[in-house]
Amino acid sequence: MGHKRKSALADHEDDEQPPKRKRTYTKTDAQLAKNYDQLSSNSPEDRIAATKTLLRLFSHDASNSEAASSDPPALKKVLTRLVRGLCSPRKAARVGYFMALAELLLAHSTSQGIVDSCVELVKSATEGEAGTKGQEKRDYEIGRAFGFHAILQSNVLTHNGARSKSKFEQLLEELLDMYEMKPWLREDIGKSVYDWVTTQNMDTVSHYSQPITNRLARKEFASSPEGIAIWLELKNKVPQENLPKHNWNDEKASSNEDIPHLAKMLLRKQNSMDSDRSPQQKSDAVGSRQVAPHFAWNVILQSFIREDEQRGYTGDAQTSRFAQFWEKGVDRGHFGSGTSPEKKYLGLRILEWAVLEAPCWSIQYSISRNILTWLLSQRSKSERYLNGAAKATLETLVTRSKVDNVAATAIITAFTVPDGPLSFEKFSGSSTVKSILSVGDENTAQNMAAILLLRLKEMAGLENAKTSRSNQQAAIDHLSGMIRDRHVKLSHWNDDFGPEWVSNILVNLAKYGCEVTSNKLSSEVREHCRSGLLACLGHLFALNHQTARLLPPWLACKIHQDHRQELSVYRDADEEVVKTLERAILFLKNEGATEGGSSSSRAFTLLTSMTLLQVYGGEIEAIETLLELDALRHGMKEKGASRKEALEATIDLILNLASRPSIFHRKLAEQVFAVFAADLTGDALQTMLDVLEQKEGLRGQTALFEQGDHASETEEAEDEDVSEDDDVELVHAEESAGNGGNDGQDIEVASNSSSSGASDSAASDSSEIARFDKALASTLKTSKPDTASKDEQAGDLDDDDGSSVSDTSMTDSQMLALEPHLTAIFKEQVAAGQINSLQDRNTRKKSKKKGSENKRAAAHARENIVNFKHRVLDLLDLWLKQHPSMPLTLDVIPPFLRLIRITRNKQIADKTIGILRAFYDSAKRKGLPLDPAGYLSDVSESTTSGDELLVLLDAMGSVHSEALKFASKAHASACSSASIFIARCMLLGVCRNQGSSEEQKQKIHTNRMREWRHEIDKLYSDTWTRALESTEKEKKAESSGMLPLTFWRDWQEWQIEVFVSRPANKTEEANNASKNSGKQENGQTKSKRSKKKRKR
Repeated sequence: MGHKRKSALADHEDDEQPPKRKRTYTKTDAQLAKNYDQLSSNSPEDRIAATKTLLRLFSHDASNSEAASSDPPALKKVLTRLVRGLCSPRKAARVGYFMALAELLLAHSTSQGIVDSCVELVKSATEGEAGTKGQEKRDYEIGRAFGFHAILQSNVLTHNGARSKSKFEQLLEELLDMYEMKPWLREDIGKSVYDWVTTQNMDTVSHYSQPITNRLARKEFASSPEGIAIWLELKNKVPQENLPKHNWNDEKASSNEDIPHLAKMLLRKQNSMDSDRSPQQKSDAVGSRQVAPHFAWNVILQSFIREDEQRGYTGDAQTSRFAQFWEKGVDRGHFGSGTSPEKKYLGLRILEWAVLEAPCWSIQYSISRNILTWLLSQRSKSERYLNGAAKATLETLVTRSKVDNVAATAIITAFTVPDGPLSFEKFSGSSTVKSILSVGDENTAQNMAAILLLRLKEMAGLENAKTSRSNQQAAIDHLSGMIRDRHVKLSHWNDDFGPEWVSNILVNLAKYGCEVTSNKLSSEVREHCRSGLLACLGHLFALNHQTARLLPPWLACKIHQDHRQELSVYRDADEEVVKTLERAILFLKNEGATEGGSSSSRAFTLLTSMTLLQVYGGEIEAIETLLELDALRHGMKEKGASRKEALEATIDLILNLASRPSIFHRKLAEQVFAVFAADLTGDALQTMLDVLEQKEGLRGQTALFEQGDHASETEEAEDEDVSEDDDVELVHAEESAGNGGNDGQDIEVASNSSSSGASDSAASDSSEIARFDKALASTLKTSKPDTASKDEQAGDLDDDDGSSVSDTSMTDSQMLALEPHLTAIFKEQVAAGQINSLQDRNTRKKSKKKGSENKRAAAHARENIVNFKHRVLDLLDLWLKQHPSMPLTLDVIPPFLRLIRITRNKQIADKTIGILRAFYDSAKRKGLPLDPAGYLSDVSESTTSGDELLVLLDAMGSVHSEALKFASKAHASACSSASIFIARCMLLGVCRNQGSSEEQKQKIHTNRMREWRHEIDKLYSDTWTRALESTEKEKKAESSGMLPLTFWRDWQEWQIEVFVSRPANKTEEANNASKNSGKQENGQTKSKRSKKKRKR
């Protein structure tokens, strides 16, 4: 089959088909394409550079070689492309194209063609294709709104007189049509007109105000937030113009009658346009969630602020229009109980604007009690919906306070209203008030302190006593926090202290803490004032030691001077007490007003002044301390036994101060102790060491702070509870007895009570059963089989006439008649059983509650003793650092080693080890604790075996005895260091012996060195023997293992280091011994490892 031949017509058509034309691109087109891409960039620099390039390409400058063709078609093409770019949601296209379009229109604003066609150009470029809908249609509508906004911002329609004015009116009509048809674009359209009014000068606004106000006359636009914002700005720009009143009173939208309506309108609770919308328009009005408040809020609030400032209504909430509108529109409208979280979030944004931008006088109205309470409640829990937003708002308050001191005072005023949430701020975890109180200059601090002190006094008369007391305590904490956080530098002149706000806080806290007739504060608040005063003094003592020590006597004298007649102690005390108080005041005036005087006088001044403040605060027992201090002052001036007794009594007072929890008492105890540390006696030192020996629990607390029969009972009870913590390490096994407190006694009593309770319960059960049987027998007219005699039972069985009544002889009617009685009996029995069960349950609950209370009491006692031991260790550390060469310092080594072994608190053990190490180092630098007049006596050549160093040898023996009670590696290391330190002291004592000549000194030195080295080596050898010969039972009782070999190796290494003058062979022997001991220990370690492997 052949192929068809191609017709000639087809060949002719192929020959005549014209070729496709290729589109040619110029260099300008390439440049424009690059610029269009850069205009949509997220980088602002790229968008600005692209805009500048467009302006160069289409400029009117003829000398510009880069300028493109300036004919209208080319420019119109570029403008059309820019308008279409406004419809693109890609990256930052709308921002970049908007800027380029506005700048290009401004550059060609003198061109009549541009003026005439710009509005139509925007309309035609944003029409979109037929059938466009959905998001694409929205993009075109957004692009049109942006295009009209660019025309307004470029001022292209305000340069050509009447012709441009008509185009301006046309643009307003187009915008208003979009405003009515596109509710979701209303805010953007209104913002564009408002921005144009704000950026123009007064003449321009006056010339074009009539077209705007004519459009505002429409009811829909005039009653909208956008219309009100534009109208208020026009009134601000051209106040002399007679603008239409619309539907507002006295030509303002801010009269008292219109404020509620205005607030409702802004909250979108009343919108008259909703009824006129079609269903499609209403569906279009539903958009995404609003993330920022309407711009009209700022405009209207600024208008109210200007009005209040012009009328002078800034200080009165009743007359201030801003305060009234804020309460209705923001406080109630956004933070009411029924508002949604979204509306509260918008309210936070409005509040942030008011805090950052509004004048200071308006802050007191903006931060209302309702808003603050809601903010702090959101911050109290991290899972709250607006927790992060509330945090950002509170940080805004701190930011404004840092740059504006007046605003800081206003914010503190808002936080400290009498019924405000000041105390809640502390529990919410927020530190806003604390941060604000720490900023500002001295004048600001003075104002804020005055506000807090005023609120402290005002809150005393509130009806809600609990809230008032909590807020007062919070105010006291903030007052003491101001002194702590601002790092006050005190200055003293004449009879006053500076800064003034510091002395004002101290005097008022001291006054409010005293028992005076004018003080209306509760006893709890007065006690908190005294605690706050002690906290302030403690901070000042830490920062300004020399000047702050004058504060307590100054405060005591000032309270006496200003409130003597009101102090209850002067009104109620007898004549002798008043004389004692007057002597104390006289002593303070003579000794405490100046920075001079002896150290003991300064110490007694501090003690007397603080005791006086305690007496003023109502602590009557402190009067006895005053009498004792008076006697101690005179006793310290004497010599001999009287001075010694006075010193020991003073140490007791110092320990009493150290036992108190406040920082100031600790600082005071350290300062007073430093004065008398050089004269410390053995009995006084033993009093301090006895504190370290006490158990860390109820037993130790009772022994230290309570005396009498109760102490022995507590000890017996605590002995029975030593097994409470079985998982405690053996290193602290001895201290397990200090854990129980009265728990053992409680357990014993509980066991006795439980046994007695069991017997009572059994008796009660038997009585209940007997009562039940009796009721049942009475109902059935029978007797209990157990209680009937055998003869009666036999008679019943042998009764032939059937006179005996039994359940087998009852008729059906008789049994039915008994049913209600039986039901009542059984119900009564069930109810009685339930009551007994409930009583047993309550008894168990009370027993469990009592046990938990005992545990809490034991934990509290343990914490008190541990803190007290820390304070005593601080005092002893101070003494050891100041006087390391006193022979008495060696007496602290054995108690310290015992404390390391028996304490259950790791911090105390580490602290004790650190104190010993610091003592050894300080003694090496300042001189070892040896005194020829104390431990040592002058020796001569004839004394071959003197007893001058036996005391040191006994001290080393006690250290070795303590070391054998091996508890831990840290304990063994501390014992080893103590033993070597005492050995150093002994050898140094040998070197200090005096001879008649250098030859005799050397001879005595050699003989004594050899003798005491032999004694020390013998002691180490005996310790080694005792460690090896101890039985397994003794090891379990005394320690958790054998004393490590490092105890002896440390001694050998120290010998090698010190006795460098020994013969070489001796040195080699010592080294070999050290190596052998090391190998022995390594061998033991390997043996232990192999045993572990075999066990595995």
